[in-house]
Amino acid sequence: MNPSSQTEQARQSAFQQTLLSARRTMVFSETLKLALDSFRASKMRFALTALGMVIGTASVILVITIGLTGSQLG
Repeated sequence: MNPSSQTEQARQSAFQQTLLSARRTMVFSETLKLALDSFRASKMRFALTALGMVIGTASVILVITIGLTGSQLG
């Protein structure tokens, strides 16, 4: 096994250990609290993001409905 391969394996192992530690440390309640704090800090960005999601979803549904209606009439 060459040294660069061993180094890469060591990096991967360290990364996996860090990832596992982060999963154990940051439980769902902390993630939710962090998200809510972020929403409170930037209410306008949250409102615009939510509005964009609603408009985007509605437009996709509308386009699909128009397409299906057009194929049924033709």
